[in-house]
Parts: sequence; C-alpha cells; structure tokens
Amino acid sequence: MSVFDTTLRLLGFSRCAMAILCCASFATVAGVKPTSASPLLELTAQKIDRADIAGAATVRWLGFRAFDAVLVTPNGAPYDRGKQAALELQYAVSFSQDELMKSTMAELDRLEGPQQDHPTIQQKLRNCFKRVGPKDKFLAVGPQVNRIELFRNGVRTCTVAHANIRARFLDIWLSPNSRFPSLSRKLRGQ
Repeated sequence: MSVFDTTLRLLGFSRCAMAILCCASFATVAGVKPTSASPLLELTAQKIDRADIAGAATVRWLGFRAFDAVLVTPNGAPYDRGKQAALELQYAVSFSQDELMKSTMAELDRLEGPQQDHPTIQQKLRNCFKRVGPKDKFLAVGPQVNRIELFRNGVRTCTVAHANIRARFLDIWLSPNSRFPSLSRKLRGQ
C-alpha cells in the first residue's frame, strides 16, 4: 500500500471518494510545461486541425500529486466548447475502471443535474475506461461535437457518439463549475 493510499485510509477516504471528490479546498494546481514535440501532439494532430497545447496544470491533493492535465486545441487557442479539443490526464496514483466510471457519471450528474440520457452515456462509456496507475495517460479527443475518442497510453479504448458529448465530457475538467476551478482556468488559457 502506498503512502498516498495509507493517508487516504487514515483520513477515512476511499479511493472512489477521492476520485469523485478531490475537493478543491484540499487541491492545489500548479502550471506544468509539456514539450511541443510530445507524443500527445502527434496523436491529436491526426484528429484536431493545427493541434497545439492551450494549457497545462498539475493537481495535488493533500500534498500528493494526483495527475497532470494538458489541453490541446486548434492553434493552442483558449478552449471553446464549440471547437475541437483534446484533454490528456497523466496519473500519479491508481484508479480502478469502476472508480473512473463512477466519478465520471457523478460529475456529469453534478454539473448537469440528472438527465434522461445519463444512463445511455454511462452504457456507452462502460468499456472505455481501463484501470490507470502512475504514469498512465488517458486521452479524450473531441474531433466533432457529437463524438469523443478515448485512449489509454496511446491505444484507443473506444469512440462514443452522442449528442454534444464532446463538451459534456470535457466539461468535467474544463467547466468553470468543475471540481477544480483553478485547473479549469489554467487549462482554458485564462
């Protein structure tokens, strides 16, 4: 068991609760500077016109690095919900497939309120998530408004077609109302 897991257990948090909550009051965000010649840009350039890095940040929770996030947009422009975008998370801790699924749906419910299509979205995402651990990368690419492509460590796990799925999914991290407003601002280029 890692120091991170031991700390969570001593504080009475489950790993799923941490994945869902990562409360902004305990989280800090720092800027990170990925290189422009990264594999991320090579992959996203195939899906996003003139792909370039728009913003990047690191999220720390209770002093531990949880993940690094990098947003890619056309020409590295500030994020616009109506335009192509990709978001990569590089994890520093482990999360199970179930934890990722539950936290994703919990955030959609929190941001949008209960919606009739949430069970459909959940079903479409069910096989997209895979367990992640330190250094694993999860990438969501939104080349079209009604489609996202999800990758784990550069390998596509699924493509989801659904009304406005790109903005709805990316809003989990990029919305002004996300769990990490300072992360969202840095990633959006604000």
